[in-house]
Amino acid sequence: MSDEIKQIAALIGHQQAQEKRVAALIDEFQKESAQLSRQTAQLSQVIRELDSASGNMTETVKKSVNTALNQVERELKQASIEQQKPAVNALNQVVKVAQESVFEMQREMSRYTWKSAIYIGMTMIAVMGGCLWGMYYFIDSGYARIAEMQRMEAIWEKKAPLANISICDGKPCVQVTGVEYTNKKGDRFYLIESINFSKSNAESFETEWVRIRNVIVSVFDLIISFGFSNGTLVSKNALLPIVYYMYHRHLPNDFYKRSSFSEDRNIIKKWLHVALVKRVFGGTSDTILNKIRKAFTSDVISHPIGDVNLFPVESINSEIKYDVSISDEFIHDLLSTQMDDKYSFSLLSLLYPNLDYKNNDFHKDHLHPAVMYDELCEDDKNNFGWSVYNSLVNIQMLDANENMSKNKKPLSVWVDKETEGKDRCDFLRKHLIPETDLNISNFREYVSLRTELLINELKNKLI
Repeated sequence: MSDEIKQIAALIGHQQAQEKRVAALIDEFQKESAQLSRQTAQLSQVIRELDSASGNMTETVKKSVNTALNQVERELKQASIEQQKPAVNALNQVVKVAQESVFEMQREMSRYTWKSAIYIGMTMIAVMGGCLWGMYYFIDSGYARIAEMQRMEAIWEKKAPLANISICDGKPCVQVTGVEYTNKKGDRFYLIESINFSKSNAESFETEWVRIRNVIVSVFDLIISFGFSNGTLVSKNALLPIVYYMYHRHLPNDFYKRSSFSEDRNIIKKWLHVALVKRVFGGTSDTILNKIRKAFTSDVISHPIGDVNLFPVESINSEIKYDVSISDEFIHDLLSTQMDDKYSFSLLSLLYPNLDYKNNDFHKDHLHPAVMYDELCEDDKNNFGWSVYNSLVNIQMLDANENMSKNKKPLSVWVDKETEGKDRCDFLRKHLIPETDLNISNFREYVSLRTELLINELKNKLI
């Protein structure tokens, strides 16, 4: 390739030399032309002088002189052209050589371009081949690693079906709890101090694991249909009695949506909200769960569930002997629950049970809009403050569309608009709004009346 470049450079040098030669011939041609112009100007001057001197000649003499002069002019021009012919011929020869040099350069460049294109194409093919091979290698290696991880996970599931299996730095690992122990060889173990499973129980658990897993998934589908989220489900232990009930009753996986189980679902829903609000599982959960299990059967081994067709709320309450005589002090504490508190969802769900919780189509809403807090008089701000304004006393649960329609309207304006041509008393009862002046200026009386209304409602729901 370097020899070809040298040839091209030589051609370029030859072309530059030819261009210099052409430039020199053009300069010479211009000099000869300038000399011819000067001679022509001198001849014209001679003719004018002769014409002036021959003013008295006869016409015949004038014609003779003019003819002679014209002949002299033609001869001079012809002589000039003859003198310029060698320069013109040389110029034509230079142009011809220059054209041949250009054609030769184009041919060389064409050959060079094709060779370069071939080299570039071969390089691209090699690079693409390397990339494809690398992709195949890494994909194949990745699939092999995934298969190995799945194989190890399956082994661990057989060995420890109750373990929390996860991935640690790309490898299967198991979360365990207990006291760490190291033997004389330096091997590390964890001593599990308390375990409620015998060997036979563990084998039974392993055998039934698929069905147990399906029941757990169904229970989570159920509570999602109740409107719960990870933030509002304050105790996952509260789900274990439901799992036990659904598993031993052999309820279907679509229990959460089948219409034939709607009554059972409503019973479970109310029980779960009440259990969470009353903090049933806030203390010694193991003790509570053992008592709840007795509500299903007196013989867990031979007969794990009794003859029940609905979730046994009354039996559960009887076994746990939890305080069902809700005190006014406890209710007042519940009424101070703030809008974003983790227990507010369960409380509002008990107070407003008929909303579309299944499709998450509900909003928490300030009855007196939050933007109107600054319109409270100074006495009301001092006596109540934001803690009351943002509490259950001034909060309701609304259908999402209804809440968007309400937006930031004052409570009195919203109620008047929604009850226009409708039963106002029924609307207020449904939304747990007291029958009183609902302007922000009457906030003190509104708080007193709604507090009384909510106390009665919560007592009915929680007993």
